[in-house]
Amino acid sequence: VRLLDCYRRLWNHGVTIPAGTCPGVGIAGLTLGGGIGFLSRQYGLTCDNLAAVELVDADGGVLRASEESHPDLFWALRGGGGGNFGIATTFTFRVHPIDDVVTCTVTWPWDDAAEVLDAWQRWAPFVDERLCVALAIAHPSAGTISATGLFTGSAVELPSLLEPLLRAGTPGAPQIQSLPFLTAAEQFAGPPIA
Repeated sequence: VRLLDCYRRLWNHGVTIPAGTCPGVGIAGLTLGGGIGFLSRQYGLTCDNLAAVELVDADGGVLRASEESHPDLFWALRGGGGGNFGIATTFTFRVHPIDDVVTCTVTWPWDDAAEVLDAWQRWAPFVDERLCVALAIAHPSAGTISATGLFTGSAVELPSLLEPLLRAGTPGAPQIQSLPFLTAAEQFAGPPIA
């Protein structure tokens, strides 16, 4: 199952897992490698939400690894050892209710990079865990740097959370949008690849 398909199927049940933004990545590889995304601050990595894995081992045996059964193998499968301990065939996840979320984007001129980085380092580790923001610093020729995030609270709460970051440099007006989580996931995924 590819990530965006997984998000879509879970959305039909009003739940999700914390995972990434790349639509075509397989949920298996993402999970076995750890898995980070815009819900990770609140719910942990994808592998933290894995409850069990069924796999075929090198001898052709089928094992179910979990906290209770084969716990060392289960630990290793959750990013602790590269995930190469068999062929994972089934994953069982803990899911989280999800509905509307708030996305945000803030852009600064490139010349503000040092000031924004300083503010970012003082702000990001301590901001509300319901808000996860990625700071993108491209080549200076891009002319700008930007922060894009997802918040599981309400749109009215977000401006005050962003305030310390917005005091750095001369940011453009934040783009804040309330939308269904699935729509946000599709936007973060980008346009379909032909």
